[in-house]
Amino acid sequence: FYDVAAWSLPMAFGVDAYLASQPVDGILVPVGELKTPVGRIEQRAGVAYLHRWGGVPSARALRALQSAGERVDLVTKKIALQGVEYPAGTLVVWVSSESTHETVSRVAQQTGTLFRGTPSSWTDEGPDLGSGSFPELAHASIAVLGPSSVSSTSYGAVWSFLEQDVGIAFTSISAGDFGRSLDRFDVLVIPSGFRGSGLGERSKEALADWVRAGGVLLALGSSAFQCGESGLGLVSHEVKKAPEKEKSETKRRTLADVREERRLQQVPGNIVRIDLDPDHPISFGQSSRVHGFIGSARIFDLKGDAGDVGVLAGENPVVSGFISEENQQALSGGVWLVEERMGRGKVVLFAGDPLFRSYWRGTADLFLNALLLLAIR
Repeated sequence: FYDVAAWSLPMAFGVDAYLASQPVDGILVPVGELKTPVGRIEQRAGVAYLHRWGGVPSARALRALQSAGERVDLVTKKIALQGVEYPAGTLVVWVSSESTHETVSRVAQQTGTLFRGTPSSWTDEGPDLGSGSFPELAHASIAVLGPSSVSSTSYGAVWSFLEQDVGIAFTSISAGDFGRSLDRFDVLVIPSGFRGSGLGERSKEALADWVRAGGVLLALGSSAFQCGESGLGLVSHEVKKAPEKEKSETKRRTLADVREERRLQQVPGNIVRIDLDPDHPISFGQSSRVHGFIGSARIFDLKGDAGDVGVLAGENPVVSGFISEENQQALSGGVWLVEERMGRGKVVLFAGDPLFRSYWRGTADLFLNALLLLAIR
């Protein structure tokens, strides 16, 4: 097998697609150039501006506002103001001076986003804006473990997404920096391909101390499975154990039989169906069900707490690709996306690479949410 057995544009890009049971009888007009969204402000604010979170444009707006020195809070429960509902994930930009109005207007136009002003912090539904219920988002300083320590293709996908797609600057570091220079960062991304067993105890302790002090660590793909007790020792989530095989009478197996058994054990890049926890910040602005990438039969075990953010749905979670019935059962009910608290910090584990080959846009926003909405001041 090649390392990928399933390609599906609608699933990879997270867009709806419809099957026509009959030939389409009519004139089809190709879509021309898409109009660039026009950003604007609706109603001048007396207290704050609100913006519904919506992936990359929202991320650009958030970073621009923070770079300009504006405070941005995160709505974590649905609220309603002046008859308008704002879902969890809404950004709140507080008016600190006259320049805030100019900054928000400029950022809205530059990013094609909509901000709506409110004259009051009193809500019709949910916690009031001034209640202290909404955390202030940190202007996160981001580090990415570099290609000398991880897969160069996974690192390249992270680099391309952050720098080219979103416009977020980051610092590339080596594993040797764990013991001396993590304190200046809020978020650390470990692309797929990292081997925690090769890290010294001193570096492991320094990494754990950084997380406990409030750092946010994102581990992608195979690197996520290096964060347990046998690797970095950062999380208690365990890898789901495969169902035990029934003992049977020993029979002769030919070389062809052995090859076929090995072939059936392969999981060469499949598409899985994932059910998200809609109340978790990593899921803000997302559908309750998404499709992600997985490249092995390894998956995290269900822990039964709020850290099970994305769980593989149904008895047959693999919806496209090559998979044996045995491996379908092994993956069923496993956790694809984990968030675990450690002191004041957080560790986020993606069992499949959410940015695989710079192609998997359907889960890129989950990565973006974990990157920007978990670092709190």
